[in-house]
Amino acid sequence: GSAKKDYGCRPPNQPTQMRRTVDAPLLPDRLLVGYASWSECDDRVIRAARQGVNVIVWFAINFLANATGHASIGGGPDLACVRTVRASLEAEGLPTVHMISLGGWNAPHPPDKLGSSAAWWEALSAWSRAGGHSPVFDGLDIDLEGSDAPAPSEAAHVAANTLSVPCLTLIGELSVLAKRNGWLVSLAPPQSYLTASTPAFNRTALQPALGWPHSHFRYAGRNAYAFLLAKYGQAPGAGGRTFDWVFVQLYESFSLAHAQLRRGEALGAIFAQILAGFARGWRVDFGADAPLDFASTRVRLPPVAIVLGLANGWGASRLPPPDGR
Repeated sequence: GSAKKDYGCRPPNQPTQMRRTVDAPLLPDRLLVGYASWSECDDRVIRAARQGVNVIVWFAINFLANATGHASIGGGPDLACVRTVRASLEAEGLPTVHMISLGGWNAPHPPDKLGSSAAWWEALSAWSRAGGHSPVFDGLDIDLEGSDAPAPSEAAHVAANTLSVPCLTLIGELSVLAKRNGWLVSLAPPQSYLTASTPAFNRTALQPALGWPHSHFRYAGRNAYAFLLAKYGQAPGAGGRTFDWVFVQLYESFSLAHAQLRRGEALGAIFAQILAGFARGWRVDFGADAPLDFASTRVRLPPVAIVLGLANGWGASRLPPPDGR
């Protein structure tokens, strides 16, 4: 799950420069991504930018139904505060990209059958412009995950941990729309939600953790985000690649990367293995999910599009015991 703040860096592929997607904000070639905490907007965000963070992901909004049953944006930081921080960073000459995160651990998924992707884009765009003539954010970061919150029934618990077909379709179509309208779009899957280590696919994140045979943890995923890359990763009219980067949460509870580290594998070797696996590509068994109606295929993610997500100080107090239980 996503506990914030977290940082990630994308491996460089060439000397630092600025590049532009179609009508999108300038994006640094080398990214150091920092996540704010829930609704956080304070001096720590400014301090992070001064220390080198050049992509700030503000946390986090939800897609909800309003009182009249229409698409509505809930949660998120105070927009006036974000505008003030953004202006302060610009005044200091700190080139910073500002993203807004959708989702997070224990956050609701977008309601099924409530508005088209165009309606949600209209709601999101209007919300981002509130209190100003220009959008306060440069893009959307997709961070839909699961939930261990109490649920009224087992069916409700399963639903809270399942990315439904309508939900994935909405997110994919919305991502393309956002990109076509000049926004950056990124994905932030926990490692088990996007991993080249297995061809398995499951939209329900109630799976056993890979690499932890003795763990009782049952909130791992199986490549749900791979579907977004496979079906919506290349969007005609959106400037080529839909998703500007993918922030892989290696700090996910009981992640495969953590299991490898505990076995004594070198961190650099783990990183290299992850990047190589994505670069080679891997077959994902989408065809095993009948409601998805999408053929199994090979998914590939170039290293230039990957941000390796690491925990900072909070992670040290959350290490599982040696037996992994």
